[in-house]
Amino acid sequence: MEAKNMVAVITGASQGLGKEMAFRFAAEGMAVVLAARDESLLRESVGEIRRRGGRASFIRTDISKSDDVRAMIGHAAKEFGGIDALINNAAVTWFGRSFDDPGEDVDALFRRIVETNIVGTWTCTRCALPFLKKNGGSILNISSVHGHAGVPKSSAYAMSKGGMLALTKALAVELAPFNIRANSISPGWIRVNLGDEVRAAYGEEVAREYLERFGDYEDDLLLLNQPLRRIGAPEDMSELALLLISDKGRFITGEDFAVDGGVLAMLAEPFRFDIDELWRVHKRGEEAKAWLAGFEKLKED
Repeated sequence: MEAKNMVAVITGASQGLGKEMAFRFAAEGMAVVLAARDESLLRESVGEIRRRGGRASFIRTDISKSDDVRAMIGHAAKEFGGIDALINNAAVTWFGRSFDDPGEDVDALFRRIVETNIVGTWTCTRCALPFLKKNGGSILNISSVHGHAGVPKSSAYAMSKGGMLALTKALAVELAPFNIRANSISPGWIRVNLGDEVRAAYGEEVAREYLERFGDYEDDLLLLNQPLRRIGAPEDMSELALLLISDKGRFITGEDFAVDGGVLAMLAEPFRFDIDELWRVHKRGEEAKAWLAGFEKLKED
């Protein structure tokens, strides 16, 4: 099916990767349904797409709630007559707790990640399936490099994204008789939500000031951890997403594509890096930790 005749539902479309995909698909002529929890951001994006001549609609959706998901799929069918592509992009991205963290809120954080990233993706796919079966279609799951390899304090998030990779392959096999393709993209470090850990721990105001003071440190962490010395942006992924859901990718299914600047290809050997550069970034990180320690003390008081 040509892109201009398609209807795509995109979850987590209020900002970042989801928003970029919505704008890119609409520019290609697709009708797009933007779904997320922030209605004001959705309304703003849909207004801009329409001003550019695109076809778009939005619905406030928390994919961890099955009633919201059913309403989202019903809205898409009512507005545009069906669904040809489902992009499972919505996710909780922050965990930041060690596996043996004794905090009372750790289990609640874990459940929130699972209910959104795993249960929500499952529910969206099941609800969209009757429409996808009518004419064939595409499912695109947005996983992560964290589904392939681990870093400290990311066990819950890594587990959820690994689950999405496994689901993608299972769907590709099970749904192939209906001419439904399923693929996934695993982004690396993309500049969309810098400072998430600080934001979750101390609030938006502290996160804003942190990035003003130490945004260079956050950028350096991204640059040092990938062979391509550049920082990824949402548009680096949207062209691939367009290929995978459209007829141009009609013979691609069950695959995952890393868009990560070479992160997953790299064997970590720190001594191959410039020691002076590593030391400079380390010192900058110590400054950032010392600054945040003052807010930690305020929380304790």
